[in-house]
Amino acid sequence: MVKRGLLMTVRLGAWQQIICFILGLGLVVATGQDVFCKSGPYATPGEAGPQIRNYVVIWDILEKKSFFIDGTPVDTKLDDRLKVGSIDSTPPNQAEVSIAGRAVLPGDLIPVAPAISALISDFESGVATWSMEILDAANQVVRSASGNAGMLTESVSVTLSIGLRLDPGQYSIKSTVFNGMGASTETIIAPVYVASEFGLSGVISAPNPFNPNRETAHIQYQLGQASDVELVLFSLSGERLLTRRFAAGDSGAQVGLNEFEWDGRNDFGETVSNGPYVAYLTVRSNGKTKSGRVKMMVLK
Repeated sequence: MVKRGLLMTVRLGAWQQIICFILGLGLVVATGQDVFCKSGPYATPGEAGPQIRNYVVIWDILEKKSFFIDGTPVDTKLDDRLKVGSIDSTPPNQAEVSIAGRAVLPGDLIPVAPAISALISDFESGVATWSMEILDAANQVVRSASGNAGMLTESVSVTLSIGLRLDPGQYSIKSTVFNGMGASTETIIAPVYVASEFGLSGVISAPNPFNPNRETAHIQYQLGQASDVELVLFSLSGERLLTRRFAAGDSGAQVGLNEFEWDGRNDFGETVSNGPYVAYLTVRSNGKTKSGRVKMMVLK
């Protein structure tokens, strides 16, 4: 801070100190006000990714500002994003990576041609650039996308759409975000899988047993492809209690992990009695059928 001729610089190299001293002293003489000087790295978009450059910012208390990149004056409003007295070293936020509105987790099955989205934000320096890649088991890039977020200081959703069908196998998803100060956040989700064929697996229910007066049962299953799903709940005596159907691609019928939450009631809204029950799943796609089942216990 400069106060009537006394100069203090923050993390400055030799040429930056000279600029801060000359401009800072000039502002003090002209205004008689306190002056702040700050420097640091700054990311500008480039074809090969963010280019890290240097900046120097001079403030006076009346908000007369001078902004420099690599020692050259620049007519820009980016200095409005920089905070007096400190350098923003906090990396940008990446809330989640999702497909069709569902968060992608390691071990998930993904569609053969997914549209992968990431929610990113940086409320201080702004989001500068982003990139997203899908890599195969040999860590080779299969598909990628990148962009310039325009230094937005709000949440923004970015998407990588796979314009080709992925071969069955193992993949990973990598997402990288740079903010306006060059700080970055990298998220890698691995492994994820593209199923080799239509199928149903991993049918479970939890908690088991469960008390419908206090909790619900979560019936989960994995689909190799988006498929039509029918879930029917029977008592051990063979009475059909509940039927639910999900169209391919809808919630409950998507590739990967699906879940149906049962509150212990039948199709008439009546809570079932204590005892064992069986949930049957039938999955259909392109004339093919797969089935599975899970036993459940109601204990109130």
